[in-house]
Order: sequence, then structure tokens, then C-alpha cells
Amino acid sequence: MADREQDQPIADVVVAVFEPDQVDAVRQELLRQGCPPGAIHVGDDADLRWSLRAEQTEETDRSLMAPHAGAIIPKESTKAAAIAIPVAAAIGAAICLPFAAFQMGDLNVWLRLFWCAVTGAALGGTIGYIVGTAMASKDQDEPGAAQRGVVVRVDRPSPAVDAALVALEPIRVDAFDADGVVQSRLATEEDRRSGGVVEEVAANVERELEADPSERHR
Repeated sequence: MADREQDQPIADVVVAVFEPDQVDAVRQELLRQGCPPGAIHVGDDADLRWSLRAEQTEETDRSLMAPHAGAIIPKESTKAAAIAIPVAAAIGAAICLPFAAFQMGDLNVWLRLFWCAVTGAALGGTIGYIVGTAMASKDQDEPGAAQRGVVVRVDRPSPAVDAALVALEPIRVDAFDADGVVQSRLATEEDRRSGGVVEEVAANVERELEADPSERHR
């Protein structure tokens, strides 16, 4: 929080999203921090739209875009691909290496080993890219943070109020200027989640295997 105070201007507005059963405790904590009652707003539709826009902006900013290839890979898939592609490429190369034992025209054994490894790595890397990115992506029907909780807006918050909101374990918190332009993401529920991309992919695979075939999304 100290770094934020030094590097970023104090936000004009902070919009947080909490579980419904947290809202009363959040309001009480904000009042205890000295927020005027008129500066606290709960459940406004405009604030919901601001929070959704901040979440969508973050997803876009942290995605890998390749316009020339017509591809946009979300952040979760980008992380998974960084692991899945080299691992799958190594496995593919290892699987194809034994085929170097077969005669291939005038190629000597070293060239056969080389081309078998290259072919296997390319095949494995391609499979790793397709499967890894697909299994790491979020469910297309998963609602945004603001659609799952209750939005709480605080006008002209102090750094202490920002810290208090983050400490209350929100679904997400974003800072905006007076015109609704996103200044920064203060916290999300992902910051508190244990495990990483490997655990996320494993959980998605398990959900897909257990789901009815008509309800699978990957």
C-alpha cells in the first residue's frame, strides 16, 4: 500500500464488490474509518457497470493478442501455454525419437534423430498449445465479479479506506477517476487463491470430466 501511495494519485472513486453477507460489515468498517455516510453507495447500477468495465479492461490488457493470426489468448491461457507447450514439445520429441531407428533415404542416424525430435516437438507443442489454452480458459458462462456480488462505491477514499476495503477480502476492488476511467486494480479474489495455473487446469479438467456431455464447454 505504501508503494501505491507514492506512485499513484488518490482515486476519486473506489468501487468494490463483496459477497451479499459482507455488505453490512463493510459499511460499518467504512464508517469506522471516517467515511461520511453520503460517500458510501451500495448496489448502484452505474457502479456495477464501472466494475464490469474495469474487469473487462484488465482481461484485455493482460491477454496475448496476435491480430495477424486472428488470435486473442486470455491471461489464464497464456500462463498455461507457457508451461504446456515446452512440456508437451519435450514429450513429443521423446516419443518420436525411436522412429530414427528406421532408414529414411540417405539420412544418417544423427540427422534422423534430429528430424524426429523436431517433428515430435512440433507435434507435441501444437497439442500442448491447443489443449493447454483451452483447459485453462474461464467458463464462457462465468459471470463477472459485479454480477456475483454487491457493489460498494466510496467517493474520495483515503489510503486507509483503500487498505480497509482490501483487508475485508472483496471479490475485487478498482480505483477510478471522477469520469469513470480505471486508474488501478487494488485487489481481486485471485490474489488470495492458493495454487497456480497447474491447479487451475487440473480443476477445469476434473469439472469437464464430471459434467454431462451436453454441458461441457471445452
